[in-house]
Amino acid sequence: MKHIADDLTKIVESIQSAGGMNISEDYVMNELRKIQSKVIDTTPKRFRSHLNDPIPDSTLDYLDNGQSILITGAVGSGKTTTAFAIGYQWTMRRAKKFYIDENAGANRHLSIPSIIIHFTTATEYLFDIRNSFNDGGAESVRGKLKNTRLLILDDLFASKATDHVHEEIIHLINERYQWERPSILTSNKSIEEIADVDDRIASRLSEGLVLNFKSKPDFRIRKD
Repeated sequence: MKHIADDLTKIVESIQSAGGMNISEDYVMNELRKIQSKVIDTTPKRFRSHLNDPIPDSTLDYLDNGQSILITGAVGSGKTTTAFAIGYQWTMRRAKKFYIDENAGANRHLSIPSIIIHFTTATEYLFDIRNSFNDGGAESVRGKLKNTRLLILDDLFASKATDHVHEEIIHLINERYQWERPSILTSNKSIEEIADVDDRIASRLSEGLVLNFKSKPDFRIRKD
């Protein structure tokens, strides 16, 4: 994973070129290494070699604006792989901006927990909620996903869903939308098929970026 290690050097060089290094280079490198390790640790091993797959800056901009990115396509088209690449590159870009601001003396605070990516499948999320009803822990499960800095929700509507499932998903998406917390979602269903399942969810997701992968990543924007 040499190319991942090289990222830190490139970020430090970017900070230097943006206005000099007014804080310790060793300190910045150490903090970046902590952030990078947190992201890599939350990434399943099978996706780690793809974290630097090419992602347009315009795609990352949607997350900066607190919007969602929906990646649709058939099984094996690279949806989840790309979701992790987007999450990694956005987090490291955000860290770079933070330290550029630090050099400029801007007032801000970025703690390690605030940049953690939370990954789960829609099925696991709903399973956790069902299993936590008896001990009153459903709100804790909802809160964890609602408040995480970046959520990757995989396999949306992978199986037939009940009205209760729709309500849980739309509630989660709405909560993150209202608080401008970015999300990356993947689904085997197209945005049109999601609309057939629940037009409220499709409408909300269409306000962000919708990527349609056929046989390989396709970054054309589809707005409905």
